[in-house]
Amino acid sequence: MNFEFLVEQCNNIEVCNLDHRPVWIFGTGTFGRSLAKILLEEGFDLQGFVETNPTTDSIMGLSVKSLIDVPNTTQLAIGIFNRGVPFSNLKKQANDLGFTDIYMPWNLYTQFQKKLGWRYWLKISIAYKQYMIYYLMNAVNNA
Repeated sequence: MNFEFLVEQCNNIEVCNLDHRPVWIFGTGTFGRSLAKILLEEGFDLQGFVETNPTTDSIMGLSVKSLIDVPNTTQLAIGIFNRGVPFSNLKKQANDLGFTDIYMPWNLYTQFQKKLGWRYWLKISIAYKQYMIYYLMNAVNNA
């Protein structure tokens, strides 16, 4: 891995937030449900949950659908933390179906950190990205 690659990776870190257009949450576990509660409290247009293989029609009073049954023009919040399900696979599934507004857990955590509380697995990734940006900027300034 070279310096130019690292700079490119840091430049690709997106700061993006959910807006008030319709949103679906991919995942019905603890993180997904916590996120749903916050979105509802904050007045977001939460449509429901997405599961790979839905086993119920509703959770928390919201619809549960498979990804193929959700309009790809809506925002998709990845509300899954499962080490057995790589984020790249989830994002690829959504991209393959035409979704463009896909928000990864670290984007969501940045936006809703105060209400989500401590999530060590997200806090570390944010801190690491901030460190890498700081490190690379210092390396460039001191070169």
